Amino acid sequence: MLAALLFLGIFSFFAFTASTADIRAPIRPPLKPLHILTLTTFAPSGRPDSYPTNSAVNISASDPNSMTVIACATTWPVFEYATVWNRINPCSESSGATKNSKWTFQLLTPTASGQGASPLWNFRVHFVHETEKGIYVATGKFGVDDGNLSGLCSASGVCSFVLKGDNVTVPLYRLER
Repeated sequence: MLAALLFLGIFSFFAFTASTADIRAPIRPPLKPLHILTLTTFAPSGRPDSYPTNSAVNISASDPNSMTVIACATTWPVFEYATVWNRINPCSESSGATKNSKWTFQLLTPTASGQGASPLWNFRVHFVHETEKGIYVATGKFGVDDGNLSGLCSASGVCSFVLKGDNVTVPLYRLER
């Protein structure tokens, strides 16, 4: 009799923990990738009295998961490339914005060593989307050698590069809190 009660108690414990494990660990569907709509970079010649005097990166992207379109931009003084790396820049949500939602982005060197890095034609972009439901991140690499940027620098020093192709996506991931 004691053995039967002990067996029943152990069986009930394992049956209960197995059923609650499913409740605690919901399966989330995979996130759809972030779609990069436009990406442009520009650097002026840097000659004295030339206009404009700042280099720039402009990006627009759509997130099919939150139904938002974002516009991201950053500028820096010409030739001062060191000031642009790892700086957190705000993005604006042009449509589908939800309350308490914030997008930011950073330009990162293409590799850990920073070898061959240029914020005009060889870089990574790290996006962060903070919402009440969680934090989502996406990092994409862009470069002429990667085949997703095209452009040139003229003899005067003016450089301009644009996104190559119309179906450029970046995987989006949810960070656990």
